[in-house]
Amino acid sequence: MQMHDETTREQDGTNGERPGSPMRTFIRAVGSLSRQKRDALARLRESEERYRTVIESVQEIIFHTTVQGLWLYLNPSWADITGYSVEETIGQPLVRFVHRDDCETLVARFHQLTSRQEETARFQMRVMTRDGREVWLDGFARALLDARGRVQGVTGTLRDVTEQRRAHEELQYRDELLQAVAAAGNVLLNEADLATALSEAVRLIGMATRADRAYLFENHRDALTGAPLMSQRYEWCAGRVSAEINNPQCQDQPWALWDDWHAQLSVGKNVSGVVRSFGEYAQGVLRAQGVQSLLLVPVILRQGTSGVPEFWGFIGFDDCLRGRAWSDAESSIIGALASSIGGAIMRQRAAAELRGAKESAEAASSAKSIFLANMSHEIRTPLNGIIGINQLLIESGLSDAQRKYAELAKTSADTLLAIINDILDFSKIEAGKLEVDAINVDLHETLRQTIAMLAMRADAKALALTLRIDPDVPAYVHVDPVRLRQVVMNLVNNAVKFTERGGVTVRVGVEHRGPAPRCVLRFAVTDTGIGISHDRLGKLFQPFSQVDASTTRKYGGTGLGLAICRQLVQMMGGTIGVQSLEGQGTTFHFTLVVEERERPVEAGDAGPRHAKRPRRSRILLAEDNAVNQLLARELLVRAGHEVHVVDNGRAALEAFRQGGFDLVLMDVQMPVMDGYEAARAIRAQESKYRAAMQLRRPIAIVALTANAIKGDRERCLDAGMNDYLSKPIVPELLVEMLARYLPEATHVEERAATSPAPAATGAGGDPATLNRSELVARCMGSEVVAEKMLALFVRQAEGYAKELDALAAAQDAAGLASLAHSVKGAAANIGAATLKKAAYTLEQRARAADLKTVHDDVSAVKSALRSVLEAVDHG
Repeated sequence: MQMHDETTREQDGTNGERPGSPMRTFIRAVGSLSRQKRDALARLRESEERYRTVIESVQEIIFHTTVQGLWLYLNPSWADITGYSVEETIGQPLVRFVHRDDCETLVARFHQLTSRQEETARFQMRVMTRDGREVWLDGFARALLDARGRVQGVTGTLRDVTEQRRAHEELQYRDELLQAVAAAGNVLLNEADLATALSEAVRLIGMATRADRAYLFENHRDALTGAPLMSQRYEWCAGRVSAEINNPQCQDQPWALWDDWHAQLSVGKNVSGVVRSFGEYAQGVLRAQGVQSLLLVPVILRQGTSGVPEFWGFIGFDDCLRGRAWSDAESSIIGALASSIGGAIMRQRAAAELRGAKESAEAASSAKSIFLANMSHEIRTPLNGIIGINQLLIESGLSDAQRKYAELAKTSADTLLAIINDILDFSKIEAGKLEVDAINVDLHETLRQTIAMLAMRADAKALALTLRIDPDVPAYVHVDPVRLRQVVMNLVNNAVKFTERGGVTVRVGVEHRGPAPRCVLRFAVTDTGIGISHDRLGKLFQPFSQVDASTTRKYGGTGLGLAICRQLVQMMGGTIGVQSLEGQGTTFHFTLVVEERERPVEAGDAGPRHAKRPRRSRILLAEDNAVNQLLARELLVRAGHEVHVVDNGRAALEAFRQGGFDLVLMDVQMPVMDGYEAARAIRAQESKYRAAMQLRRPIAIVALTANAIKGDRERCLDAGMNDYLSKPIVPELLVEMLARYLPEATHVEERAATSPAPAATGAGGDPATLNRSELVARCMGSEVVAEKMLALFVRQAEGYAKELDALAAAQDAAGLASLAHSVKGAAANIGAATLKKAAYTLEQRARAADLKTVHDDVSAVKSALRSVLEAVDHG
């Protein structure tokens, strides 16, 4: 019985404790906790197993790294994506597997996380797989922290986005290709020069396709055999390959040697592939050029919808670093460009045909005009002799019957001469040989003289010929007096011819005034003649046209007079018109835009006639350098003269035409028109219009030149100049020159100009850099003028350095020579000898197109320029 009790206690583990005792309760609690712990551990192991299964089954890479950047954990997706096992990767640096171009970015992002600068990071990087491929991974990461918040490493995910990237890049590439084709099409439409357009189109498409070489071949035929050939016309190359356009194997290539390419391309099919797939000849040529694969797209010209297509040539692309397979989408897009090229070539051909037709028509018209002009001259020469001899005959002792016959002959000859003159003028207009040459004229006197010439004819028909000039019409204007007189005479002659009673009135008024000095004058010629019906006014002003045939029979004429008037008025910038009532009379009117001019003042007009006073001379200064302008103007003004400044030869010629100058100072090197050409043009104007311009003697032209060497004087004299002065200008020599050519002019500052200059203040420093004493002396002792010149030089110098650098970078020899010449002249005028010497060296080398040392020469000029500016600042 006792044994049974002990056994019972051992089995239930209560050691015989009574039910409900404390020990028994404690033991049971401990047992329960143990069972719970076992259950929890089992569930934890089960959860971890599920978590591991999930992690190892996801397609994304899940990773942990150490804070030093070593791989600590990777799920199996790493091996699936990269080909590297997890075991061989763990413990390796992150960057060992990353593309070298992405390492720097990845390290920076890793540092931001481990230094707690950022909580999370998103990034993309390329990983190099075991088989050498690039795989794009999209990453998300955060810092891995311990319980105390300390960074233990980085954890995150990596997702393979290679396909998405490839698709995006493909779309981007296709978009770039379309944009390039659109841009090239725009160039082909808008660029007038076809060669420029085709070259630019090849460049644009070559860059967009990312090929190594793009080119355009044109078909032609052998001159002797007629065999089809092809030749390269345009080419673009990437920097990594050489150009082949000058390769003999790219010119005059027989199509027969190139497999069946001609047959394919001529029917609109592309040729593409790797070089090894082509024939032996093609492989040899292409491999010598480094080509691995190519694409050729035909350029087909289509003559309208029903025309036969013409295989003009092809646009091609070489790849030299890879064997490329061109997609259908690429070929289609490039095909659109080939069509645009074909359209541009067709437009150029059509334009050339139109141009040829136009030139042929113009040549025929010109030949007709030349024939008419030559014939008119040939007829007019003997006719003038007939008229002259007939006049002598009339003035000799003739009987009444003989005089009547002679006067009839004179009338017929005069009529014939008028007709021939009309034909000659019209043929000149059609041939473009009739010119308008405006000068300053006395308009009132010109019109009075013209009407006086016509008065005898009006008197012969007992007609009143009246000239009425409104009071506000300017007396002196800028106009071509010869052409104005021709128009007025033609209209008045017509009015007299078609008027039997009454009279003809010529009226001139101001239509309106524009910005001074411009105004619009209206000329009207009114008669009381036969008038013109409204339905026949449209025939007027047409060549060889009169109102009707009866008019020609009754009044004669060629029908050219009004056509000539219209052309002349339009050439002078005006318009012409007519109003008429049949049986009551006609008014022809025209307008001209003219410029008002001041009445020329003759010497001795003012003051007592017996006191010959020196007058103030007007001098035209043509000089393009602002510093030179300032110095010359100051010297001339201080010498008591009025100065008008222009900056190029053409402006000098225009100013001279306006009249009123006593002397011209002409720089020989200027833009637009140089001094030599301007001088020749002035002399030509003088000889043609000396009387109208009221010139007592040819104007003196004195050259200003910085090149005082043997032969310069002869060149100036050959151009029509009287003398020359060397630059920089020496005041004493200038005054002497003025006295030589302007003996009647006053020189109020001559004593000051030739007197010794006072010592300049602030003249310290290296005189070769800036010689202030020399500058003040050149300014006739005026410190004020010297400071003006320095201030102007400083303003100009601000742009010299930048312009020198730009011209040197562009290897623009002409531009460098011109700018260096300007710098040299300015430097000479302010006494900057070192700068002048450096600029002279640069100018000479640039003029010889010797640019080997251009950067050193430009640096020398800029250094000297800085020294001058520093000297000015410390002056």
